[in-house]
Amino acid sequence: MAVENLLDGGLAEYRNHQTELEGYTAYKSDSNGNFNFTGVPIGSVEVTAAAADGSSAGWITGTLGTTATLSLNPILGNATAFPSGSYVLTDPNGFVYDIACDDSLTQGGQNQMGLAASYSGAASLLVDGNKADFCQENDIGALDQNNQQVTIGPKPGGAANALLEVSRQVYVPPAGGYVRYLDSFTNPLSAPVTTTVEIDTNFAADDVPDTLLVDPATNGSTFALLQDSTSTAPLLGFVFAGTNSAVAPVPSFVIGTMPVSYVWTVTVPANQTVTLMHFLIQWNSQDTNGAAAQASALVNLSDPNALNGISPQEKAQVVNFNVQ
Repeated sequence: MAVENLLDGGLAEYRNHQTELEGYTAYKSDSNGNFNFTGVPIGSVEVTAAAADGSSAGWITGTLGTTATLSLNPILGNATAFPSGSYVLTDPNGFVYDIACDDSLTQGGQNQMGLAASYSGAASLLVDGNKADFCQENDIGALDQNNQQVTIGPKPGGAANALLEVSRQVYVPPAGGYVRYLDSFTNPLSAPVTTTVEIDTNFAADDVPDTLLVDPATNGSTFALLQDSTSTAPLLGFVFAGTNSAVAPVPSFVIGTMPVSYVWTVTVPANQTVTLMHFLIQWNSQDTNGAAAQASALVNLSDPNALNGISPQEKAQVVNFNVQ
């Protein structure tokens, strides 16, 4: 079998979504920029490409059958190669979400230089205690929703459950002061797999929260709000479950202790995908009522942008919110 793609130079990378076999890489094989991959297992495949200087990237997916060659042509511009190590999205209030290829938010606040900063290494994903680091040489994140969403992965999960495929979609809506995460876990096995998923967040050194404005223990472990009362750093919110969630998180928010975290234990049925949805909020430091209202709207999914761009199939895979 072969997978061919027509590129304008650079390196192409193949990933098999069912067995997560990697290492199928090839360099330009002719003067027209064609790449040729052989020995690729049948099934769903993804081809990514990046310009030699990292200034642009592209991706495309397809399905390889048993009797034909599959030709795929990724178009540069529909993905990011994480320039300078991150991809930056900004919400309507001017707060930045600096997304690194290792899946974390490297910085928050209202600019990338740390002025009135907030998150620093936020929303790091751990699977069975092992960080789901998506960074690899030439790694690429797919862009969609008018470039307001970046998808990283799939990659193998933590060491204990390395056969689970893990992917993360990070979305900042055109209205609203938050970032949405869809962390998805696909089980290719014929038996269920139980795994522990943890989200860890650290804070900027000069703006560590000193006040727990909303304790998740008071709202059924659905959200928390934090504040640094000594600075103009934004209020910080974490929304990790809907009301009466079928898969309840265990949050840990202790002032003066980092990281803060929330943890789920989930079982991924055989040959199925389970998704955990959660949100991080940045809000005006003086508007505590507004931040609480935003968090509540996400818990109840009454925020008009909370489910933007999520397909019916993806909604059905979310287990920690009552998604209709």
